[in-house]
Amino acid sequence: MKVFFTINEAGEVENIKVHSPYPVLNEELKRVFRLTPHMLPGLQQRKPVKVRFGLPVMFKARKVKK
Repeated sequence: MKVFFTINEAGEVENIKVHSPYPVLNEELKRVFRLTPHMLPGLQQRKPVKVRFGLPVMFKARKVKK
């Protein structure tokens, strides 16, 4: 799974997109990334700019006993 997002000029996470074959995990990853605290924005010529990021995400799954 991969998560793509933008850190805007104010340091907020926005435009979260998830690439995964599991819709339930897509929504959970978006929820978690919305909880991310403010970050330092990127700087270009000493001015804040939006920066796009992509991160791989891995989950370990285990069987549930019945």
